[in-house]
Amino acid sequence: MPQINKFFFISIALYYFFNIGIANSMILDEQYSDNGRETLLEIINKDIIKANALSLLAIQDLKNTSNINKQITQLRILLNQALINNIMTAAESIKSSNIENSLKSSMANLNYLINSIYDKIDMILGGTSPIGMAFFSEEIVKQFILIHNGIDKNNNNIIENELGEGCLNYINSWVHK
Repeated sequence: MPQINKFFFISIALYYFFNIGIANSMILDEQYSDNGRETLLEIINKDIIKANALSLLAIQDLKNTSNINKQITQLRILLNQALINNIMTAAESIKSSNIENSLKSSMANLNYLINSIYDKIDMILGGTSPIGMAFFSEEIVKQFILIHNGIDKNNNNIIENELGEGCLNYINSWVHK
């Protein structure tokens, strides 16, 4: 009987070792939500779509500061509820894994951009001038474009995913390979 247990534990260890090294989508493709039907990446994608919609509502009329304040407040609530924590969870778990560096960089880009949006929200809600509110609201919309497409770090007008310039679209492409 002890040899069966030893074989069982060795089999489990080998299975775990080989499967963890192969999965490029790791935690992003694991079941994560309370209902067990969505992955962490699906939840992040849904929340980013909602957040982007709020940012677009904020810039409908840049002279209407009460609308900007209302939409940006809702955006902050959405970021605080789960989006920032989910992105941070994914970024931290990817950091120590043995997945492609380009995917790690893309997740770091996503984390950087969402925190940049949060900083701009702080500027708007912190009492900046109406001109400042309009400016930072437009900048938030631009950040969401970068969240989807990536950051052109070498300024050659091309998003080169293999060089670590990708972001959410690139991350999504890995999970669906």
